[in-house]
Amino acid sequence: MPKSGSIRSKLSLGVAIALSAAAVSAAEPAAQSCERHPQVQGQCFSVYGRARLFSGPPAVRIWVKDSGRTLAVGDGKYVLPGYANLPPELVKLVKLRRNVWATFRVCPFEPERPGAMQPVCVESVTHFRPGPVTQPAKPAQPPDSAGP
Repeated sequence: MPKSGSIRSKLSLGVAIALSAAAVSAAEPAAQSCERHPQVQGQCFSVYGRARLFSGPPAVRIWVKDSGRTLAVGDGKYVLPGYANLPPELVKLVKLRRNVWATFRVCPFEPERPGAMQPVCVESVTHFRPGPVTQPAKPAQPPDSAGP
């Protein structure tokens, strides 16, 4: 059985890689805003909610306070060189494992579908306040399918 320390190290490394892929460094001069991302479909919009780091993909999710829906900050197929899916100030706070309450201006990569996380990029963050330091949330496990 692997030691829990090595599992945590691998998990932390995986989350760091996912965050790095989801955000282009602020020092990179060619980084364009999320709103100009060629995969954005539809109008950008603002929501108030909590951004949080998760251990499974997508690494960063935004829980929208009024509706209770979850927005998935684009990673994987939505990562393109020269485009930022997260603003640098949000990357910094999320990497520190802070829950971040804020008004997020997001741009959708796909239309909204009931019961599914909508992939978005974050154009800007305003009125933000970092919450307490947390461990990354673990993704929900499917129910045990073993019968009686």
